[in-house]
Amino acid sequence: MPPPIPRRKWHDWLWPTQNPRWYFTDADGAVLGEERLRRLLKDPADVDETLEQAKEVAQSAVDRTVAADRRATTLGGTVAVAASLTVGGASLVLDRAKVPEQGWRFGFALAFALATLMFAAAGFYAARAIVTFRKWSWVLPYPVLGRHKNAQGDQRLERAAELLHHFAFNWEVADAKIRSVESSFRAFVVALLILVLLALGIAVYQL
Repeated sequence: MPPPIPRRKWHDWLWPTQNPRWYFTDADGAVLGEERLRRLLKDPADVDETLEQAKEVAQSAVDRTVAADRRATTLGGTVAVAASLTVGGASLVLDRAKVPEQGWRFGFALAFALATLMFAAAGFYAARAIVTFRKWSWVLPYPVLGRHKNAQGDQRLERAAELLHHFAFNWEVADAKIRSVESSFRAFVVALLILVLLALGIAVYQL
């Protein structure tokens, strides 16, 4: 049995990192490897069904990664537009002629600075999801040359074990990407909340 899923701590959201493999490890956290997976898959009732399920499992990591990259790209573009509008609005609100009181100007400046900082953090997390976690465990073509003379059933089982082995690594890559996207979204929401409070402050100032 694999070790229990660890709870995410606060630093997992602040600085998402790629975790060690969780799937297909033993009680000590050691990776099973393709050889042990092949032994576990030995003598299946239906070889074709076993391979098909392994393909579906492996594809799930790919789908999660594609979705995370797509969301990160969308967030990054949205953050860039919002940040540019925020900087443009700051130049108007912080004009001495429009806001002569130093205390109000300082408060507005602090709010704009915090919002810009949160937008920058959101953009950083989004870019990090795409750029930092890009290593992928590919299914290499060389094993095909080493097993092409084996019985068809054995080849299918070896293929299934290979897919599951690579899936365990790729799942953690996808998970790290998703946590980075979640951190980006959280920073983006905080920036928007700051802008809402800023808008309320400006409305109160105009009264």
